[in-house]
Amino acid sequence: MATNGDVNTKFGIYRTLCCGQEIVFTVGATFPDCPKHPRLSTEWKPVLEADGIIHLKESSQPKKFTPAA
Repeated sequence: MATNGDVNTKFGIYRTLCCGQEIVFTVGATFPDCPKHPRLSTEWKPVLEADGIIHLKESSQPKKFTPAA
């Protein structure tokens, strides 16, 4: 479980244990204080485990554009 000030290592949605606030965090983001309880120790728990999150990727094939007019 992460606390405020930790650097995130897994992309996902995290929830505070104190009041249930949810935020999406990218890899490398720093966990902040709880939005409702600033300057207090905050624990962030992942809402879903990493394998429950669907990651979208760009297609390796070039995109074909058709003119609208």
